[in-house]
Amino acid sequence: SPSRYIPAAVRRQVWERDGGRCTFVDAEGNRCPERRFLEFEHRVPLAKGGASTAENIRLLCRAHNQAAARREFGSRFIERRIAAAREGNE
Repeated sequence: SPSRYIPAAVRRQVWERDGGRCTFVDAEGNRCPERRFLEFEHRVPLAKGGASTAENIRLLCRAHNQAAARREFGSRFIERRIAAAREGNE
């Protein structure tokens, strides 16, 4: 499986580009104001060949990152991954 490591230079570039804020934009064009609980999200997931480049990574708050993962992989899969992580199996 590909490495989940994101180089520090890429993290800095993404943080600056995204203004240290969630990049989710709703249907009305409103950007999420969250500046806490931010996660680096791969637009094209690692599991689907996505790279850890600034072009493929964006900042999302935890809630919007999980929503994106559920859309990409399905709720059942994500629930199993969350449960495994809580048990220390990830």
